[in-house]
Amino acid sequence: MWRVFWVFIFLGLVAATAGWLADHPGTLRLDWLGYRIDTSVAILVFSIALIAAVTAILYRFWVDLRRAPRRILGAMKERRRQRGFVALSQGLVAVASGDIADAKRQARRAESLLAEPAMTQLLSAQAAQLSGDAQAATRFFTDMLEQRDTEFMGLRGLLMQAMKRNDQKEALSFARRAFELQ
Repeated sequence: MWRVFWVFIFLGLVAATAGWLADHPGTLRLDWLGYRIDTSVAILVFSIALIAAVTAILYRFWVDLRRAPRRILGAMKERRRQRGFVALSQGLVAVASGDIADAKRQARRAESLLAEPAMTQLLSAQAAQLSGDAQAATRFFTDMLEQRDTEFMGLRGLLMQAMKRNDQKEALSFARRAFELQ
């Protein structure tokens, strides 16, 4: 709303200036380095406005040209990140459906695309659990303990593994640590 208002104000000022210049024609004579230019004041004002507009457009083009590599890199990183999230969600769906091969493949893909191991470790651990690789799952869950964001999920995974092994002492230890966190 305000933008339209200011555009109308600007156009009104341009029209008023053009009308004033039409009512008050003047001549301009310029002698410089042996050249002589005779023109009207209106042409001079129009020429100055045109030079200012062309300069502003060229400056804007130059600024955009200098920022282009950074924008392109940012877009590439964002596209890679989006592909990583798609792989992560497809991997979680594969884990939920019991598709071991797809879960592992999507976990590797998400790890390579995302620079956030905290997000991909859970998928990798669940894919390892699904395939029956307890050592790999333990390694992933243990790695998750190192970060505050994933510590609880790592403890939960280790707790579930200890319960499967029927190691009640270790399960109780993990349960206490998880209770302290949550």
